[in-house]
Amino acid sequence: MECRPFRGRRWALLSILALVRYRRMIPLLFALLLLEHVSRRVILHFIPIVKIGTPPGFYVNLILLAVITAGLALSLTGKEKEDAPN
Repeated sequence: MECRPFRGRRWALLSILALVRYRRMIPLLFALLLLEHVSRRVILHFIPIVKIGTPPGFYVNLILLAVITAGLALSLTGKEKEDAPN
């Protein structure tokens, strides 16, 4: 299995690029982050890792899931720019 230590940097650079240049890409980024998170959970469900007790990362992942879901919902229901009356 290949180790990818710089995956977080790529997500960060892509997110900064979307924030600065391509604002309409933000819902897509939230959807991709949500897809990545859910796919990791599914993989760990079918190929479990032996562990003792509840690791503290579980709670961090729940909070992250809630933030990503809220961000996706807010980015999809954002206000559209209205045309100014003449």
